[in-house]
Amino acid sequence: MVSCFPTKIRRVGNSFGIIIPRETISTEGLEENDVVHISIWAKPVDRRHRHLREMAGSFEGLPGFERDREDRY
Repeated sequence: MVSCFPTKIRRVGNSFGIIIPRETISTEGLEENDVVHISIWAKPVDRRHRHLREMAGSFEGLPGFERDREDRY
């Protein structure tokens, strides 16, 4: 069976983890040490771009790229 629910990623030591709601645990009949498969959807594009800008820095205010030779793409 497939269950869909919102959850937050939380820090667990040096790793990250998610919390599965109690209702989902009981509905699906899950127990400790059961193996589950998780699907992760990509973040919205604008959020990804914001994170890239934060990591790489902003290029605002710098001159635009100019080709040094016309025969190069």
